Parts: sequence; structure tokens; C-alpha cells
Amino acid sequence: MRMTKTILAAMTLACGITTSAHNITGTVVDSTNNMALEGATVNLMSDSVKEDTVTVTKSKQLQEVVVTANSLRSFANKDILTLSQQAMQTGNNALDAISSLPQFTPSFDNNSLQSIDGKHVLVLINGIKRSARDLVTLKANEIKKITYYSEPPARYAHLGVEAVIDVEVKKACG
Repeated sequence: MRMTKTILAAMTLACGITTSAHNITGTVVDSTNNMALEGATVNLMSDSVKEDTVTVTKSKQLQEVVVTANSLRSFANKDILTLSQQAMQTGNNALDAISSLPQFTPSFDNNSLQSIDGKHVLVLINGIKRSARDLVTLKANEIKKITYYSEPPARYAHLGVEAVIDVEVKKACG
């Protein structure tokens, strides 16, 4: 991954400018502080070059790149969410961690869960109807995955819910 910074710089006329066949020679100077830009490359934006101004792109090689896995997989009728380390460290329980995800808004009373678009969310734990309060009894690191239905499946239509979340908990050892 490269980070690129574009600077409008002035060419020093004392060194001369040669524009034949789009070759430019001279010292590239940052117009904000008049310092020479080492390793600067010049990109022509068109066939014509103004007498004393060109666009300069300076690139910097990064020493380290951090890649974060996607924690959302979308399907036609549902999203599968996996809690990131950051989300797992948010709050004291599973409800706090889930509320920190961008799909949800935190509840002030810990009695309900709402989607970001204001829908009341039916909570299931391992497929069994529960309340958002039951998520308070779980630790975030006990969650294996979260299945979120922004439009509830037909089997929940009679309940009049607007959205459904099914929290799959890791199996206990022993």
C-alpha cells in the first residue's frame, strides 16, 4: 500500500525547463516552504505545460501495513457478523459488544436492541427467543457469530418484529 501526497510546486527557472517530448528537468520545490522535494516525480496532466507550474506527486513507501479482516458477510436475506477484537473489548458483556457494531445503536436501559435505522430487534440466542437482557449475561468472547436479518424471515412475521438477530454462542468445553 502506498500513501500519496499531491503538492502544487513551482519549478526553479534558474535550472531551466525542458518540455520537449514531456521531459522536464530542473529542481522541484515545495511552493509552501521553498524546500527541494527529494525523489519527487512529475506527472503531466495534459499535453500543454504552463511556463512555471506543474503538478508533482510525491510517494512514500510505508514500513508497515495492518490488514483487518472483513467482519461482515452479506447474503440475500441476512448478514453474518463476526465480532472484531475491538468490539469484544467494548463494554462488559455481549450486549455492549453487539451495540458497538455499526448495524446497531446502543440501548440506554439494556432492555432492548435497536438497528441503526431505528427498528426494534428480536433477539435469539442459538435460535431460541430471548431478550436483549439475556445478552448481558454473556461475555463478548463467548459469541461465535451473529446472524442479522434486517427484514425478518417469514417464521417471525406473526410476532410483528422489524428485525432479527441470532447470536450463536460457542460450545462450552467439558
